[in-house]
Amino acid sequence: MEFLTELLVVIVTFSFFLGLISLFVLATVLQRKKNNANFQTKHNWKKITQYLWLTFIVSTVLFSFTSNNTPEAKKEAAQSSSISIKRQSKRDSLKKERIEKKKSEKKEKELVKKTRAKNMKQNFEDYKNALTRFPSESKNAITKAYWDSNLGQTIIVLNDEALEGTDAQLKEIAHAAWKKTEEVYDEYSPMPDDVNYIVDINDSTGNQIATTSTFGSFKFEGD
Repeated sequence: MEFLTELLVVIVTFSFFLGLISLFVLATVLQRKKNNANFQTKHNWKKITQYLWLTFIVSTVLFSFTSNNTPEAKKEAAQSSSISIKRQSKRDSLKKERIEKKKSEKKEKELVKKTRAKNMKQNFEDYKNALTRFPSESKNAITKAYWDSNLGQTIIVLNDEALEGTDAQLKEIAHAAWKKTEEVYDEYSPMPDDVNYIVDINDSTGNQIATTSTFGSFKFEGD
């Protein structure tokens, strides 16, 4: 196969150059015939030119076929194919890694979101449990503390004995209860978005003594 390829190289080269020469000769002959109708040549240069170019074309096709089937060509083709496969494999691998990374990041974000929601829900439960300890911690100055799900806010009920003092004393007691609730609320934050910080300080009959203002500060009803 290698010998045939080398032979075809020689044939292609010679047929090409001879074809060019024959074209030049043919053009010269045609020009002379145009000038002299009786001018004749010993050889049919038109056919010679056709045969030479046909030889060139056929040889080129055969050369292309044989050159691609030599051991060297096959080896180069195999190496090229191997490189292409490796490159494609690398591209596929990188693409797969990017897809997996995006999936992993998405799952991680979803997990963080779920974990955060779960933690906030647990914080809210802990906050409500902390409210139930207010009476004992305040030595019954606060008789009841709870989250009212209907109102969506915290209710603190003072002992009626607090009502027996002056307005200034009542305000001080109410503010202390409100401040304590604020501290506990902050301790267990963050909580779900629908758990707002509004605290009503009431007496045992439900009359409002103090509350959280629009601006989030303490507001005494007696002021």
